[in-house]
Amino acid sequence: MGRISRVLFLPSALLDWLSSSYTFLTNLYGVKMKPELNAAIVAVRVLRMGGVCHKIGLKRSTIHAMVASGKFPKPFQLVPGGRAVGWEERTIDEWLAERKVNSV
Repeated sequence: MGRISRVLFLPSALLDWLSSSYTFLTNLYGVKMKPELNAAIVAVRVLRMGGVCHKIGLKRSTIHAMVASGKFPKPFQLVPGGRAVGWEERTIDEWLAERKVNSV
């Protein structure tokens, strides 16, 4: 039987709480999750426009212009057919790392 992977879209506050709770319980009881469970669950942090602006230090209009010109990753729709969009934090982190490497 194949491995089942799940992607969870969770608010950043909930991810922070889960992470701190897991660390607390691990320290308290000395119990760790099985490695295969860690590999099966991948938490994805989604940033909305405000979070992206805060993370990279650019204004909304600049980000929109960069997306339109292909200089910044395109967001994805959070709900099919909806207006809400977001970026995976990992994508933004990779973009920042690439900018840092290219600036040296």
